[in-house]
Amino acid sequence: MLVHFYFCKHGRRATPCHLRQKMAKVSVDFLLGIAKGASLLCEWMEATNFFTEIFPTC
Repeated sequence: MLVHFYFCKHGRRATPCHLRQKMAKVSVDFLLGIAKGASLLCEWMEATNFFTEIFPTC
């Protein structure tokens, strides 16, 4: 469940253009392992409304 966001096709479709290239180039280790990656992940989750619209059952 922890990395569902990384592989979710609905999340990828909802990704805004300004984040698309950034998210495509990074790995799960980067997103979950360092502060810069966590900031990018947080920005992506807010931009896509991942936990409220795409995957609200978490």
